[in-house]
Amino acid sequence: MSTASTNLPEGAGYGVVVGVGSEEFNTASRSVKPSLIANGIVSAWTWAATLLQSSTVAYLYGVAGPFWYATGATVQILMFSILACNVKQNAPRCHTYLEIIYIRYGATAHIIFMIFAFVTNVLVGSQLLLGGSAVVTSLTGMNVYAAIFLIPTGVCAYVILGGLRATFLCDYSHTLILMIIILYFMFNAYATNPLIGSPSEMYELLKAAAAKRPVAGNEDGSYLTLKSNFALIFGVIQLCSGSGTVFLDQAYWQRAIASRPTTANIHQTRRYAQPAHIRFSPHDRSLRSHYGCIRCIWNVAGIDLGWLFLVMGLLIGGAVFPTAFAITWRGQTRIRAISGCLSGLAAGLIAWLTTAKTYCGELTVTTTGHEYPTLAGNLAAVCTGCIVTVAVSLIKPDTFDWDITRAINTPVAEREIAAGIEGLTGRASTEESPSAANFMSEKPHQKSKSEEDNSKTEHRASLSTIQAEEKEHRLDLATEDDPSSLRGAFKLACIASFVMTLIMDFLVPMPMFFSHYIFSKGFFTGWIVISFIWVFVSSFVSTILPVWETREFFRDFAGEVWRDLTRRRRKKGNA
Repeated sequence: MSTASTNLPEGAGYGVVVGVGSEEFNTASRSVKPSLIANGIVSAWTWAATLLQSSTVAYLYGVAGPFWYATGATVQILMFSILACNVKQNAPRCHTYLEIIYIRYGATAHIIFMIFAFVTNVLVGSQLLLGGSAVVTSLTGMNVYAAIFLIPTGVCAYVILGGLRATFLCDYSHTLILMIIILYFMFNAYATNPLIGSPSEMYELLKAAAAKRPVAGNEDGSYLTLKSNFALIFGVIQLCSGSGTVFLDQAYWQRAIASRPTTANIHQTRRYAQPAHIRFSPHDRSLRSHYGCIRCIWNVAGIDLGWLFLVMGLLIGGAVFPTAFAITWRGQTRIRAISGCLSGLAAGLIAWLTTAKTYCGELTVTTTGHEYPTLAGNLAAVCTGCIVTVAVSLIKPDTFDWDITRAINTPVAEREIAAGIEGLTGRASTEESPSAANFMSEKPHQKSKSEEDNSKTEHRASLSTIQAEEKEHRLDLATEDDPSSLRGAFKLACIASFVMTLIMDFLVPMPMFFSHYIFSKGFFTGWIVISFIWVFVSSFVSTILPVWETREFFRDFAGEVWRDLTRRRRKKGNA
């Protein structure tokens, strides 16, 4: 079959579509700015448990419930910023953390860690769909099983068609809507609502509620105290469960991978071709069907969002520290990483079930979802995984060479880019080949000499632009990959993480817990004011700052659109 003349070699096409295109699809070219990374983290961490479980513990334990939910869910994100910096230092071109596991520990460890990652995604996805379908069903009466299967459809569409950058853009829209809703509810509750209308009125209502229904385990049964035994237990469970979610869910690693190296601890966008309109295969449909069936089984068995949330940490917690050490500690060995995961899982299951049997007398969905059994299981899983992998590795530590993981994807990527540039240069610097000339001479509509000259001129100009952008991007990467820059980002992440953890987990709550302090009306009003300030700052960072940081892109985009429209009008006028 005859084909038209091409300006670029066929190899360049495969290099762009398969090589560079997939890089953009999976990592957003690692050029996402810090505010959009923060926005993505907010969107990813604001999931079903955040919206439903936090409300539940607020109803059960008072102000201590949402405080410990937020605190227990913040430490992981702070600590993960350290891992993000280590990824940029020790595996800057990886696509997934499982890729690092495979290169460092081999196929057996890769399979084991992949199972933990799969369980994490099943549990997280189940909670999202169980919580979301329950809300939709309770509000609209929609069939719960139909909701379970239909809710993921829209998400799958934009992720598969647009890749990671589309996910970031959708994250932004989700977070924008979320912040608007939060601000609306806050102002409605504390300013305009006739049932509440002010912090003082809310304070009086909470005092009256405690008089009618005292909170078990709280100081004087009050809703206005951080001296809440069960809220503290929930905070520990949240810390363990959330650590497994963040450290083992590729979604968070993907955001770290997509960030620029020096901003991993919290754009000029290279424009690459997207992969040509990827479609679901029958296997993909089957996989989505299996996921839906799993979530339906949870629903039939009477297992809800709260139960899954409380037991998730004991199932996946054993792999938290082995995963973190895989990118931060060269001394962890393959056997120790595997033994940490498996021993943590075994310890978590044993502690969970034995405590439920001892404390409640029977093993049911209800008894295994109580605070004490799930607390024992979560702590046993995470702590055992850490102790085993550290203690055994210290006996005979490894001396892993990080250059091995730094080389992940580098040779292939460099060859693809070099081949594309070489192809462009070769075609631009040489005349048409004899075969091409003969082919062109056989065509009935041959280009004129002036048209060919104009085409070559435009081609050389495009080539110069591409080479200039390539050189600039390489210089940017060289600057940001500089060890001093990466060490600075790592030190900042460590300092910020430990200071914020110290403040939020110890300096603020513990004095009020051990002093059995009950909020006064003035203190409660100040608590609400701080909450408003926190939301305003969060709204600015996650909704306003991303637009400001990408202002140059929008300016260039508007200019390109205007020039394109002007060019079209000029051509139409000449015609």
